Amino acid sequence: MAHKPTVIGLTGPLASGKTALAAFICENFEATSINADDVVHDLQRPGTLVTARIAKTFGQNILNANQAVDRGALSTHLLQHPEQLAELNSIVHPAVRAEVNQRLMGITVPHVILDVPLLFSSTLQELCDKTMTTMCPPELCWERAQDRPNMSRAKFDMLNSKQLPDDELIAKADLVIDTTKPHEELLPILTDFLS
Repeated sequence: MAHKPTVIGLTGPLASGKTALAAFICENFEATSINADDVVHDLQRPGTLVTARIAKTFGQNILNANQAVDRGALSTHLLQHPEQLAELNSIVHPAVRAEVNQRLMGITVPHVILDVPLLFSSTLQELCDKTMTTMCPPELCWERAQDRPNMSRAKFDMLNSKQLPDDELIAKADLVIDTTKPHEELLPILTDFLS
């Protein structure tokens, strides 16, 4: 019988420290992580079904010279046409879930951190045994986000508007992590949560 790891869904506002927390957990516990954004990047490479469907739906100008999805162009398009985000999600979300399921099948460590920005708004939550959310003050999130390529305040605000309000994230999560604290202070909390 195959080993089934405990899948821990990790979510939180944009630039609230999800990826750094996932890396810390993987370094200090028998865990690995699957980052949903990385899965999306993989699915939007040249020649994939997702890339073809996005190009058909949003136009060839959404592709870069290599025929991969140009995330900057797609982001700009969605800022101008926010009503089309649901259509994009209908293409991407089922493919991401299928790919995550595939990746979970090969994992042999006890814990998987499933890093999903919109966990509670997606069907990926159904794959999780436990959930946690990262939290930090919004202006600190904005400060962190400015280091990302093609990030503007408008894009930051648009992306965060798709996330549940902080009070709902806190209510839905099994554990809330304050990422303004040093990770070392979180070891006892995480040890208890992962046991």
